Amino acid sequence: MDTSSYDSVFDALAASERRQLLIALLEHDSQETSVLLGVPWRISQSHDELVRHRHVHLPKLDDYGFIEWDRTEQRVTKGDRFDEIEPLVELLCEHQTPVLDH
Repeated sequence: MDTSSYDSVFDALAASERRQLLIALLEHDSQETSVLLGVPWRISQSHDELVRHRHVHLPKLDDYGFIEWDRTEQRVTKGDRFDEIEPLVELLCEHQTPVLDH
């Protein structure tokens, strides 16, 4: 992996919302956006949080190629580059602590 690939991996993992989405995709190859933006992500979300998910977190992961976000079908699937980030996401799952969720 080159430096820009490392940068995109670490940037993708920098926000707990993006980590949670990637973790959800470990268990299921495809998720409906409404599921990802609902209870499995956080029990209580403000309107601002939902807007950030749709306008920051999902587009960023899509731009990096870690997910594919079909806005029409409201479905998120593993992207072409998911295999690059998958080992780190698995490692985070194995060693998950409350620090990773904030």
